[in-house]
Amino acid sequence: MSGISTRITPREWLERRFHIWKPAAADWLERVLLWYFAGTARFRRSKKETGRILVARTDGLGDFILWLDCAREMREWYKNQTIVLILDSTKPTAELARRTGYFDEVLEVGIHNYTRFATILRMRRMSFDLVLQPVYTRLLFTDILIFACRARERITLDTNGKFFTERTLKVSNRGYDRILPAAPGVRHELLRGAQFLRGLGFFEYRAKMPWWLPPMGENPVRAKDYIIVFPAASWPGKVWGYERFAAVCDEIIDQTGYTCVAAGGRVDLHTIGSMISYMRHGREVFNAAGIFSICQTAEAVRGGGRDWRWAMIPDPCTWRWPAALLQS
Repeated sequence: MSGISTRITPREWLERRFHIWKPAAADWLERVLLWYFAGTARFRRSKKETGRILVARTDGLGDFILWLDCAREMREWYKNQTIVLILDSTKPTAELARRTGYFDEVLEVGIHNYTRFATILRMRRMSFDLVLQPVYTRLLFTDILIFACRARERITLDTNGKFFTERTLKVSNRGYDRILPAAPGVRHELLRGAQFLRGLGFFEYRAKMPWWLPPMGENPVRAKDYIIVFPAASWPGKVWGYERFAAVCDEIIDQTGYTCVAAGGRVDLHTIGSMISYMRHGREVFNAAGIFSICQTAEAVRGGGRDWRWAMIPDPCTWRWPAALLQS
């Protein structure tokens, strides 16, 4: 009986093997590079003062925004030095970082791309007086970049080691000159930032929300009165539930008549679409996911109501909460 042949060519076999071996090979290469650069970091020093400080923040957008008040404080403290910031190019943080005015240079690195290894050659040509890594959940490749450049001192915050094995964390810690203590367990990102600054010598600093951002351009929302909602998150564990967002948005629209704007990135289209499908006023919602840039979104938040400093927050005792939430 004739049938379709399942034989594959040698080239197809190699391509399939390559896609299987590629992640494992990249992981192995990272560990080798970490062992080498962490072990030799103490010999990779700046020969003279450069007036440059490197800050590595290759984490997500939310943590970066919460850290901005720490960045403002550092800008005041190191006002005579050039501050260079490293960001993950897959996160929408670069445009926002440049607009703040807190950083003199912004370097984008594809931390999770296979081309990231070429960045090491670029970092080896750079020299700094001080390198700071204030992220509590450190990334292995970020540490490699920090160890690859020349620096007089490298300082980090103690980590939970989420992305390290016990062995690789021990190796990575060797590359730092100082590891500042961090309170164990779950802590808010604002508190982590404050711990890091006080460890650097900013003894009077206290955790504060970044209440101010410089102008980011024109507000893309044309409605006079509107609410803006962010129903998605970077991972499912952070999502409150789109059906709950739908209930709240419907209730607010019923009581105020405001326009609803759903914001987020292009990857949030599915979650936002699901929320809209659950809403009674779904046809009236403007889905801005993937349409607004990060700076446009910031201006939409800034203009999403009257002056927030004088805004009245509804009393939870008198606010008529949606029945769907009261039952959950």
